[in-house]
Amino acid sequence: MKIVFHEMNNKKTVHHVFELDCSFDMKVLHQLIDDQLDSQQNISSSESYEEFHDEAQKLHEAISNHDLSKLTLKYFNFDIIEKTLDEALTELGYEVIKADASSSLYVTGVRGKVIRISDHKMPVPSSGYSIMIDYEYDYEVISESRLIKAIDLEKLGLKLDQDYYLA
Repeated sequence: MKIVFHEMNNKKTVHHVFELDCSFDMKVLHQLIDDQLDSQQNISSSESYEEFHDEAQKLHEAISNHDLSKLTLKYFNFDIIEKTLDEALTELGYEVIKADASSSLYVTGVRGKVIRISDHKMPVPSSGYSIMIDYEYDYEVISESRLIKAIDLEKLGLKLDQDYYLA
Protein backbone atom coordinates (compact mmCIF):
# COMPACT_ATOMS: atom_id res chain seq x y z
CA MET A 1 0.00 0.00 0.00
CA LYS A 2 1.17 3.51 -0.82
CA ILE A 3 0.27 6.88 0.66
CA VAL A 4 -0.11 9.89 -1.61
CA PHE A 5 0.48 13.03 0.41
CA HIS A 6 -0.88 16.23 -1.14
CA GLU A 7 1.41 19.12 -0.24
CA MET A 8 0.44 22.74 -0.84
CA ASN A 9 3.56 24.49 -2.03
CA ASN A 10 3.38 28.10 -3.28
CA LYS A 11 -0.36 27.73 -3.97
CA LYS A 12 0.28 24.60 -6.06
CA THR A 13 -0.48 21.05 -5.02
CA VAL A 14 2.38 18.58 -5.31
CA HIS A 15 1.65 14.87 -4.88
CA HIS A 16 4.25 12.72 -3.10
CA VAL A 17 4.03 8.92 -3.12
CA PHE A 18 5.35 6.97 -0.13
CA GLU A 19 5.60 3.21 0.38
CA LEU A 20 4.30 2.21 3.83
CA ASP A 21 6.75 -0.69 4.05
CA CYS A 22 9.83 1.46 3.34
CA SER A 23 11.41 2.96 6.47
CA PHE A 24 13.16 5.70 4.47
CA ASP A 25 9.84 6.73 2.84
CA MET A 26 8.18 6.85 6.25
CA LYS A 27 10.99 9.01 7.65
CA VAL A 28 10.61 11.46 4.74
CA LEU A 29 6.80 11.50 5.14
CA HIS A 30 7.05 12.23 8.87
CA GLN A 31 9.52 15.05 8.08
CA LEU A 32 7.17 16.46 5.43
CA ILE A 33 4.33 16.55 7.96
CA ASP A 34 6.58 18.31 10.49
CA ASP A 35 7.65 20.81 7.81
CA GLN A 36 3.99 21.55 7.07
CA LEU A 37 3.40 22.00 10.79
CA ASP A 38 6.34 24.39 11.11
CA SER A 39 5.17 26.45 8.14
CA GLN A 40 1.78 26.95 9.81
CA GLN A 41 3.12 28.44 13.05
CA ASN A 42 1.70 31.83 12.13
CA ILE A 43 -1.92 30.63 11.96
CA SER A 44 -4.11 33.48 13.17
CA SER A 45 -5.71 31.82 16.18
CA SER A 46 -4.04 29.62 18.75
CA GLU A 47 -7.10 27.33 18.71
CA SER A 48 -6.60 26.61 14.99
CA TYR A 49 -2.91 25.94 15.52
CA GLU A 50 -3.66 23.51 18.37
CA GLU A 51 -6.18 21.72 16.14
CA PHE A 52 -3.59 21.59 13.34
CA HIS A 53 -0.92 20.29 15.74
CA ASP A 54 -3.27 17.62 17.18
CA GLU A 55 -4.15 16.43 13.69
CA ALA A 56 -0.46 16.17 12.78
CA GLN A 57 0.16 14.02 15.86
CA LYS A 58 -2.77 11.73 14.98
CA LEU A 59 -1.43 11.43 11.44
CA HIS A 60 2.08 10.56 12.72
CA GLU A 61 0.60 7.86 14.94
CA ALA A 62 -1.60 6.41 12.17
CA ILE A 63 1.35 6.27 9.76
CA SER A 64 3.57 4.58 12.34
CA ASN A 65 0.82 2.01 13.00
CA HIS A 66 0.15 1.55 9.26
CA ASP A 67 -3.54 2.22 9.92
CA LEU A 68 -4.89 5.16 7.96
CA SER A 69 -8.36 3.74 7.32
CA LYS A 70 -10.19 5.43 10.23
CA LEU A 71 -8.37 8.75 10.01
CA THR A 72 -10.45 11.84 9.20
CA LEU A 73 -8.37 14.91 8.45
CA LYS A 74 -9.16 18.58 8.12
CA TYR A 75 -5.73 20.13 7.46
CA PHE A 76 -3.74 17.34 5.78
CA ASN A 77 -4.75 15.60 2.56
CA PHE A 78 -3.73 12.15 1.44
CA ASP A 79 -4.97 9.17 -0.59
CA ILE A 80 -4.14 5.50 -0.53
CA ILE A 81 -3.25 3.87 -3.85
CA GLU A 82 -2.28 0.38 -4.93
CA LYS A 83 0.17 1.21 -7.73
CA THR A 84 2.02 4.12 -9.28
CA LEU A 85 2.23 4.97 -12.97
CA ASP A 86 5.54 3.16 -13.51
CA GLU A 87 4.14 0.01 -11.87
CA ALA A 88 0.98 0.13 -14.02
CA LEU A 89 3.01 0.61 -17.22
CA THR A 90 5.44 -2.19 -16.34
CA GLU A 91 2.48 -4.47 -15.58
CA LEU A 92 1.15 -3.79 -19.10
CA GLY A 93 4.47 -4.79 -20.66
CA TYR A 94 6.03 -1.38 -21.33
CA GLU A 95 9.69 -0.83 -20.49
CA VAL A 96 9.94 1.99 -17.96
CA ILE A 97 13.22 3.66 -17.08
CA LYS A 98 13.33 5.91 -14.01
CA ALA A 99 15.68 8.88 -14.06
CA ASP A 100 18.35 8.79 -11.37
CA ALA A 101 18.31 12.49 -10.53
CA SER A 102 14.63 13.40 -10.89
CA SER A 103 11.11 12.01 -10.91
CA SER A 104 11.10 11.56 -14.70
CA LEU A 105 10.00 8.33 -16.36
CA TYR A 106 10.97 7.22 -19.86
CA VAL A 107 8.63 4.70 -21.50
CA THR A 108 9.74 2.64 -24.49
CA GLY A 109 7.92 0.09 -26.59
CA VAL A 110 5.13 2.36 -27.82
CA ARG A 111 5.29 2.14 -31.62
CA GLY A 112 9.00 3.00 -31.64
CA LYS A 113 8.57 6.10 -29.48
CA VAL A 114 10.26 7.12 -26.26
CA ILE A 115 7.77 8.96 -24.05
CA ARG A 116 9.04 11.20 -21.26
CA ILE A 117 6.73 11.70 -18.26
CA SER A 118 7.89 14.24 -15.70
CA ASP A 119 7.08 17.13 -13.40
CA HIS A 120 9.45 19.47 -15.27
CA LYS A 121 10.85 20.28 -18.69
CA MET A 122 14.29 18.85 -19.36
CA PRO A 123 16.96 21.57 -19.45
CA VAL A 124 19.57 21.43 -22.18
CA PRO A 125 23.04 20.75 -20.78
CA SER A 126 25.07 23.92 -20.44
CA SER A 127 27.57 24.55 -23.20
CA GLY A 128 29.37 27.36 -21.41
CA TYR A 129 26.99 30.06 -22.61
CA SER A 130 24.62 31.75 -20.21
CA ILE A 131 21.50 30.95 -22.26
CA MET A 132 19.47 28.05 -20.86
CA ILE A 133 16.62 26.57 -22.87
CA ASP A 134 14.42 23.55 -22.24
CA TYR A 135 14.90 20.48 -24.39
CA GLU A 136 11.68 19.43 -26.13
CA TYR A 137 10.82 15.74 -26.45
CA ASP A 138 8.54 14.82 -29.33
CA TYR A 139 6.45 12.76 -26.94
CA GLU A 140 6.17 13.93 -23.35
CA VAL A 141 3.68 14.61 -20.59
CA ILE A 142 4.60 17.31 -18.08
CA SER A 143 2.65 17.72 -14.84
CA GLU A 144 4.15 19.82 -12.03
CA SER A 145 1.79 18.17 -9.55
CA ARG A 146 2.87 14.65 -10.66
CA LEU A 147 -0.79 13.80 -11.31
CA ILE A 148 -0.88 12.21 -14.77
CA LYS A 149 -4.22 11.92 -16.55
CA ALA A 150 -4.90 8.77 -18.57
CA ILE A 151 -6.33 10.85 -21.42
CA ASP A 152 -2.95 12.58 -21.88
CA LEU A 153 -1.23 9.20 -22.01
CA GLU A 154 -3.78 7.81 -24.48
CA LYS A 155 -2.95 10.62 -26.92
CA LEU A 156 0.59 9.19 -27.00
CA GLY A 157 -0.52 5.57 -27.43
CA LEU A 158 -0.48 4.40 -23.80
CA LYS A 159 -3.71 2.68 -22.76
CA LEU A 160 -4.33 2.43 -19.01
CA ASP A 161 -7.36 1.40 -16.97
CA GLN A 162 -7.55 4.21 -14.37
CA ASP A 163 -8.45 7.87 -14.99
CA TYR A 164 -5.23 9.18 -13.46
CA TYR A 165 -1.96 7.98 -11.97
CA LEU A 166 0.78 9.47 -9.85
CA ALA A 167 4.28 9.47 -11.29
